Amino acid sequence: MKPMASDQANLKLCRSSESTDTALFPRHLTELRESGLSDQTIRMAGIYSGTYSEATRILGFNPRADGLFFPYPGTDFVRFKPDIPFLGKDGRPAKYLTKTNGGNRLYIPPFYADALLEDSQISLIITEGEKKSLKGAQDLRGFVVIGLAGVWCFKTKEKGLLEDFCKFSWKDRDVYVCYDSDVVKKPEVKIAENKLAGRLDLLGANVYICRFPT
Repeated sequence: MKPMASDQANLKLCRSSESTDTALFPRHLTELRESGLSDQTIRMAGIYSGTYSEATRILGFNPRADGLFFPYPGTDFVRFKPDIPFLGKDGRPAKYLTKTNGGNRLYIPPFYADALLEDSQISLIITEGEKKSLKGAQDLRGFVVIGLAGVWCFKTKEKGLLEDFCKFSWKDRDVYVCYDSDVVKKPEVKIAENKLAGRLDLLGANVYICRFPT
């Protein structure tokens, strides 16, 4: 699969003149805005565009397309969203990519001080993906909203919870697990949802399963 024709010299970056300080291709800025993210949120999140050659250097393999980088605040972890879904060895398209053997991390938007993460009186929402968690953090006052890279991406290869969960206080905290609406159609997604809820329940959280209207 070839990179999009506009990936090199024909691409212009949107910088501070577009009210964001990060380097974004025009189509990517449009995509983020259409997802409901404000320019301030985009800037604070540090989301940026990159060519397939940059992505190859960071990921350790060629995604064969330009795309968006989502850096995880306070870490060197990053996810890449190629403009053309990447076909893996199993033939399944992947919308997001991570560095080979890079593991998983929780996406914690850069809006939150450590004190908010540790305050069990503040309800917490767990959703899927960086854009949804950023949108929630932007709009939902009185909540902490965090994101998973995928429905099973709350655990390590050894099956334990990610170390990032230790940044939060869970005892007696109201936690809302909000997976995508396809959970009602995909049994494996519902299994993952229940596993996460069970792990959080063992930590003492008050766990609620949410359903988005379809």
